Amino acid sequence: MNEEIMSWNFRITKELRTHKDGRYDPKIMYGIRDVFVDENGDIVNIGSKLYILLENVDNIKLALQKMLLACDKPAIDYLTGE
Repeated sequence: MNEEIMSWNFRITKELRTHKDGRYDPKIMYGIRDVFVDENGDIVNIGSKLYILLENVDNIKLALQKMLLACDKPAIDYLTGE
């Protein structure tokens, strides 16, 4: 049994996004969500938490690269910004 396959993983998802009052044209947005893949490699659950949502996959890659760079910097206090 492949441990990496039968578990929660991150995957890029796509979805049609519209504004609730119709002010914006619908567009496809790409995001990263948790998915659960069973032992057969089938996706059996897509998590509701959206980790990132951008207009294309290239923008997701760029954002992830910047996030990795943040790992080498000191943490900032959420309330004070210090």
